Amino acid sequence: RPQPFAYAHAPGRPLNKFETDLYEGHLRLATTKTDWSNTDSTTVNQIFVFQVPAGEEQGTEMELVGATGHLGKKNERITAVRFKGDRAYVVTFEQIDPFYVVNMSDPRNPKVIGELELPGFSQYLHEVEIDEKKYMLGLGREDDALLKIGLFDISTDETKPTQTAFHLEKASSAAGTDSLAFRYLPKSQFLIIPKSDWTFTPDGNFDGFVVYSVNRTHIDPVYESKSAFLCH
Repeated sequence: RPQPFAYAHAPGRPLNKFETDLYEGHLRLATTKTDWSNTDSTTVNQIFVFQVPAGEEQGTEMELVGATGHLGKKNERITAVRFKGDRAYVVTFEQIDPFYVVNMSDPRNPKVIGELELPGFSQYLHEVEIDEKKYMLGLGREDDALLKIGLFDISTDETKPTQTAFHLEKASSAAGTDSLAFRYLPKSQFLIIPKSDWTFTPDGNFDGFVVYSVNRTHIDPVYESKSAFLCH
């Protein structure tokens, strides 16, 4: 049976499984702490780095060795995190969507090295490779009513990440909060996600799957499989 052998304490709470990561003997944890009594900002978003004990002689408590300052602006919360090697990619949100690149190469001094602000927010981040370059594919929302798919260039200049392609449509997708509903095919560069569009009109609604073609400059729907529901 799995048995805990070490523990750590951190303020706040992680959003999902992607906000924890084990890398080269360090546990990396992103959390959002909410404090409604704080008049300056009701939220504090941070990444904490803990040293995992290598043996019983080092005890059972994981030592906090590094932490970022607050990520995001006033009252923003973390909506998506992806750790990749010695980098972390973080999205925070209240009214705009800051996308952060965090250098984690020094566990004792994690620091933000790049930032991009966009409308809306990403709920899920997925690293992809297109034309031998690394990108982060984000899935989220804009203006509540719009499904947003965005492609972020994270390799050309980490200090100045850019969004090279995006797609908006009036719909929603469970893939934003359920990573098992998100599938990217690297060879064909197709993204497959479930999509729902409830119009409440005589024309009916859409509930099915959509295939999107993804390249450096465009994200376009190319095929859909749907079920039709009529409104009475």
